[in-house]
This record gives sequence, structure tokens and C-alpha cells, in this order.
Amino acid sequence: MWGPSELFGTGTLKTYDVTDKLKNIGLPTLILHGELDESTPKMNELMHKEIKGSSYYMLTGCHHGSYNEKPEEVMDVISKFLKN
Repeated sequence: MWGPSELFGTGTLKTYDVTDKLKNIGLPTLILHGELDESTPKMNELMHKEIKGSSYYMLTGCHHGSYNEKPEEVMDVISKFLKN
């Protein structure tokens, strides 16, 4: 549905957009991503803005595998989020 590769959407989901539904999320939400991830800061900041009460954290210098690049920082962020 996405296409032959995770990197390039060419399938039926290419134009799928649920941005207008983000406001309906009513659960605690942590938006955590790497600065250099395919999911860009602009995308993640939009999600944070639209999901009321969400927490947002960007891992500087990290890619999609930020849990491998900075595991201690990732665990710290997740632990703090879960304690709230």
C-alpha cells in the first residue's frame, strides 16, 4: 500500500492524510523524533500543535534509529513522559 520501499510512497497510501483528525487524539502523546529523521521537525511540530497537551522532543543529530544513536537520552525522555 505504501510502495516497494519505505522511503518513497508510490502506492495507495501516498495521498492518505489524517492531519485534520489529530485534534481528536485525547490520550497522553509523546512526539519523539530524530532531527535528521525522515519525519521532519516541521511534521512533528505540526502534530504537537494539533494534539492537545502532547509532549514534543527532538533528538539533536539523530536519524530514524535514534534509540540506537542516543539510547540513554531516549530512555530518559520516555521515562519522564511516563511519570507525568
